[in-house]
Order: sequence, then structure tokens, then C-alpha cells
Amino acid sequence: MTKLRIRDHPLQIEVGRYSRTPPNDRICTFCNNHYVEDEVHFVLDCKLYADMRKSLLTSLQLDQKYVRLTRKDLFTHVMSSKNSNVIEQLCKYVSACFKKREETL
Repeated sequence: MTKLRIRDHPLQIEVGRYSRTPPNDRICTFCNNHYVEDEVHFVLDCKLYADMRKSLLTSLQLDQKYVRLTRKDLFTHVMSSKNSNVIEQLCKYVSACFKKREETL
């Protein structure tokens, strides 16, 4: 979770920065829709983590808000939460997503 917050992670948005790839070309390798693989995409949109994300949003009772909030607002909401339950579940989710990402590559 800390790596995600401080941008010390293997997502294309960061990897591409070091190879000087233009930001719009730092595409998610798991989605066929040419989405930039940034933190918001990783946490909220990437198809690879859809099942895990659905469980997370349901357990946090965010599944209803999920439809109403913008992607950025939902990301900001969960990442800035002070609720220990939200933080704990989000940490487990992010860790599991990074593990799945590594195993899939």
C-alpha cells in the first residue's frame, strides 16, 4: 500500500517514466482498451482484478457509492480513509493485486 502511495511500484505509469515513454503510452498490459496503467486504473478498473475488487467494494459497502462517484472521487475516498477496517481491507486488496499482477506477467 505504501508503495502505491509513494509511487514506488511496477505499474506502467511509473516504469514508463524511467524509460521516457509518454504518459498516454504507458498502457495496461492486461486490458485491451488502451487504458493507461496508473494507480486509479490498477485499484478500480483493471479487468485482471475485477473479482477481487467486487468483493472489496461489497465488503466495504461501497458498491452503491461505486456507481455514483467518479473514478477519481472513489479512489480519493478509499485511499484517504481513516477507517481502520477500510485501510486493512484495502491493504490486503492492493497486496493481492500486486501478487496476481506479478504471477500473470
